[in-house]
Amino acid sequence: MLVTVGLFFTYIKPAFEALQAFRALDTKVNEVLSKSKAVNSTYNSILEKTLLISKSDMQRLNQLLPEDFDTLRYFLQLDALAFKYGIEVRSFTIPLDNEKNAEADVGNENGGDKNIIPVTYSLDCEGSYVDIVPFLDAIEKNLALSDVTSFILKVQESDATEKNEKKTIVSSGQKTYLFTININTYKFIK
Repeated sequence: MLVTVGLFFTYIKPAFEALQAFRALDTKVNEVLSKSKAVNSTYNSILEKTLLISKSDMQRLNQLLPEDFDTLRYFLQLDALAFKYGIEVRSFTIPLDNEKNAEADVGNENGGDKNIIPVTYSLDCEGSYVDIVPFLDAIEKNLALSDVTSFILKVQESDATEKNEKKTIVSSGQKTYLFTININTYKFIK
């Protein structure tokens, strides 16, 4: 009898506890496997839908709503666009707390989509009045998905026009004005 009790406590009880631990671990592994199968089936269905999108449409979509939004490239595109319309970019501002505020507001403005974050830029420019409207239209049509959220035109003429300085960007004979544009672009996060 003493040998049986000793055998129980030294061999059988630890082996039984180890077996119970393995059964609990097996249950957890099976749960994880079933969840991974569900995720894998969802991934496969999304992949099938993605493969149905034509290559040209996918390129347009990536241009409108890039996964990796490059602020410098966006500014260079804005600057080139401004130059094309005879407008000089004086400053380009990104608020420091822009992404933190955007992440806090995610889902409110975008119909509940938590994967799209708005990023706001401010642009101070100088140009003639007749070039402003086509420039604003080009911003909304030619770059990544962009919305002009505010536009402030300063009625006073710019310093360059008052001093009768010639500018290579602004066509001669036209008054130039200072204006500020706030632009929302959108960043897709995974």
